[in-house]
Amino acid sequence: MIAIGATDVAGARFMITETRALTDRPFNVNLFVHAEPKADEARAENWLNALRPLFQIHGAESAATLRQLGMLFRPITVLKSLGRYFRRTPSY
Repeated sequence: MIAIGATDVAGARFMITETRALTDRPFNVNLFVHAEPKADEARAENWLNALRPLFQIHGAESAATLRQLGMLFRPITVLKSLGRYFRRTPSY
């Protein structure tokens, strides 16, 4: 099984292609699809303010914005882009 939920389309395509090169057997592709996140600027600013001292303690620069892991791309875009990979006839 390969998990493509936290990568972009190019990364998912690479992982599927590489796995296909390693085996002629079926394999699972795990893609989780969440609802589109809604930005909450006030909440993000609160998190950044709360975390800023921790960055300073370790001599690191605090992030300017927050980005939600796993939401690097729109799931429907990935499904459309990878559609040709999933249209094969199962070989089981």
